[in-house]
Amino acid sequence: MKLLVIIILQILFNFVKCYPYKLYEHINNRYRFFSTATVYKYVSPVVPFPESNCEVLQIWMVIRHGTRYPSKKVIANMSKLNSYRLINKMRSQLKNEEIDKLNSWIFYLKEEHAAKLSEQGYNDMIFLGKNIRNLYNEIFKDNFNTQDFKVIVSQESRCKESASIFLKEAFQTDIDEINLEKMNLNDPRFYLNDQIKTVTDFEKNFLNGPEINKMIDNVTRILGLDNPLDFKTVNAMHDSCRHRKARYINYDSPWCAVFTDDDLKVFEYYYDLKYYYSHGYGNVNNVKQSMAIIQDLIQNFEDKYQNKSGPKGVFYFGHTNNVLNVIVGLGYAKDTIHLTDTNFASMKDRKWRTSYLDPFSSNIRAVLYKCENEVKVTFFINDAPMYVEQYDCILCSWDSIKQLLDSQYDQLIHIYN
Repeated sequence: MKLLVIIILQILFNFVKCYPYKLYEHINNRYRFFSTATVYKYVSPVVPFPESNCEVLQIWMVIRHGTRYPSKKVIANMSKLNSYRLINKMRSQLKNEEIDKLNSWIFYLKEEHAAKLSEQGYNDMIFLGKNIRNLYNEIFKDNFNTQDFKVIVSQESRCKESASIFLKEAFQTDIDEINLEKMNLNDPRFYLNDQIKTVTDFEKNFLNGPEINKMIDNVTRILGLDNPLDFKTVNAMHDSCRHRKARYINYDSPWCAVFTDDDLKVFEYYYDLKYYYSHGYGNVNNVKQSMAIIQDLIQNFEDKYQNKSGPKGVFYFGHTNNVLNVIVGLGYAKDTIHLTDTNFASMKDRKWRTSYLDPFSSNIRAVLYKCENEVKVTFFINDAPMYVEQYDCILCSWDSIKQLLDSQYDQLIHIYN
């Protein structure tokens, strides 16, 4: 029965795909894709996609918090790298300047930094807030009020701060926190599951597989060490690389030098595999869970379209799981075969890439328009438009999209009941 469900879901949830657009120019040629710790500007368009000349009826967005500091666990693991920073120049394959940078590396993060919004996180939200105001000036020309704008925010400090900064830029004034509704984690639209803590057999096998072992051997050799490193230590080096890059986008951590681009691609796949089963298509329960937030989207747009009621803007500020939940519910980035521990090489062109789907400050935006006598919709992921393959459109008939989403919902109800 589980196989049947998966096959049906592959048929149902495969109606949107990415639209080609020009990405941010990298400062050098090093690989810059670090799963959910990727810099937003590395995967978003240089120039925003030109908006429709139609009247905007409603904006609906789910937004992940801005760039944050690493978690307590990651900080603790990174702090243990001091014993590896003193490199023997005669044995290492690093350049002299890379060795000098590692030798002088000082770890300054403390437990109190853990998971807090960083300065780059503030800048992320300033950028997004200004961008949304520029794109939809007619929506944001009026003062903020809870009738025209619905805002629900996770109670983690990084989410509350992200919401406040975004809204201040969008409305050009401070918005009192009393106007922001608290996210209820028992609400099925925002349920934060703990599946990311569950290690699947695919993840276990990949960690013990040839790609990870080769990557560890490479890092050991590049550092000029006699004894092979373990994955925990190499993972801490990778975390030091990607989290510093996220906070200081024009600078590299010295630890980035110990990885080749191929090594970084292995790490990226490792995280893609992890999230594929914890929050993506690899677990049918994730698809079931996504139904609630998609119904919220439909209901908000229908109220605005049919009943001429409801807010001009709906904004939900949360976490990785909130963004990936919407992506799964829309059927975006759906591969025809599953990610596993054995198909790394054949999945190099996979759609499920969390670096592109869920960088820091990731967001899904749906915009409802009135275009003469027809109501239409466009979906955006990280400011890039989604192309609806089934209807060959970017600006699509809302009636057609709603019919498609309703059909999927009805069939899922039948499957799970």
